Amino acid sequence: MEFQEILNGYQLICNELQGSQNYKNIMELYNRSANLQDLFENGLIIEGIQYDFDLSGHIDATKLALDRFVQNVLDSDAIVQGHRKITSAFASLKKQLVQKDEQQKVVVMTNSQVIASNPISQQKHNKTKLFDKQLSSENLDDELQEEIFNITKRMKGMAVDISEQLKFDNKVIDKILHKQDGNKTKLKFEENKLINFMKSKSLSCSSLFLMLTTSIFLFIFAIIFIRIS
Repeated sequence: MEFQEILNGYQLICNELQGSQNYKNIMELYNRSANLQDLFENGLIIEGIQYDFDLSGHIDATKLALDRFVQNVLDSDAIVQGHRKITSAFASLKKQLVQKDEQQKVVVMTNSQVIASNPISQQKHNKTKLFDKQLSSENLDDELQEEIFNITKRMKGMAVDISEQLKFDNKVIDKILHKQDGNKTKLKFEENKLINFMKSKSLSCSSLFLMLTTSIFLFIFAIIFIRIS
């Protein structure tokens, strides 16, 4: 009934606005309401998959858009009557949605209701389990308890040994790193020493070459001078 009222209301408005610029806008609102019956009865199903859909929110948004649209068009009996039909049907649908939601909640609560166990019986059962645990603890063999103690002691000793070994390893690693740093420093010193030595040798060679060149030049000059004389 409500869905037919919605369609009739849109039909009145569309007939009034046919041929005007607002006709396209009212048709868009009509398309938003065309599948309300399917959404109400089956929910939102796309390619066989059911999706959660807030139909109540969809109705509110459509009504708000319709109210704004009607406020911006010229008043006429057909538009007013159509608007009333649609908004009245929307209100009725929202009431049905609330009732439907409450019914579903009741069904879920009924299906998920669990019959509570007898508290007295549960207390007796818990006491029995606790008593059984105490008996089993008391019946442990002394030798077994001693073995458990020894195992625990050995585990603690192993933990201490591992800790001490780790400390020793860390000290060894620190010494190795320190020695490597010392070797690097010594190597750098030797490298600088070699560079200085090469520089000094290079300077000496340059001086020797200069002296040799000067001597040769003087020797040649002396020979030439003797021949001229």
